[in-house]
Amino acid sequence: MNEKVLTPYPDDTPTRVRVYVGQKKSAGAPPATLWVMEAELPRRDARAIHDELESIVRTEPRVYVLSVNEGRFSWGADGGHTLDVVLFLGQSFADGILAALTVDLFRRLFLKQREKGLWPEGYPSDFTREYAISYARWVIGSRYGMIADSMDPLPDIDDELEIVSESEDLQQGEWNIALKDRNGAIYRITFGFLDGVPTAYKIEREVP
Repeated sequence: MNEKVLTPYPDDTPTRVRVYVGQKKSAGAPPATLWVMEAELPRRDARAIHDELESIVRTEPRVYVLSVNEGRFSWGADGGHTLDVVLFLGQSFADGILAALTVDLFRRLFLKQREKGLWPEGYPSDFTREYAISYARWVIGSRYGMIADSMDPLPDIDDELEIVSESEDLQQGEWNIALKDRNGAIYRITFGFLDGVPTAYKIEREVP
């Protein structure tokens, strides 16, 4: 009987990556702030993101959780490798410092992606108002709601989130949209070109 031997995929295999960096008040609380970036990178570069994030918290002891989930997506057709890297920190980390370190990491990943000639499929170059609102709702349900790892009730992809406010910064290429869930929590999301980085966004959650 001949057994099929599975060979590892090469290090240059394109990998769809989602990077999450968030701050929590406690382990069971939802993130008060969450930065997210989506990219496509060679497998070797995608796996190196773990070390990049660990360097953020390595300077001194901190309360944090760092996790990596690697898989493969196939729904009729092979969608390729996927990698989710998640870093949650306690709120003792200064907001401004964490924001600067995170955006710097996102910018370097974006430049590396561009150098490799890779770009996320289907990412629009601009948003209409209707598309921006629809996209913001989708992000809250499919990204924040799924990754938050919280004991609090959070919206999912099927929830109808109420519009609180919306604005477009034409000079910066950013949309800022606030949505409210059925429990009264408000989510403020900034996306488009977050500090010059496309496919990155920031979500802030406020509770009544």
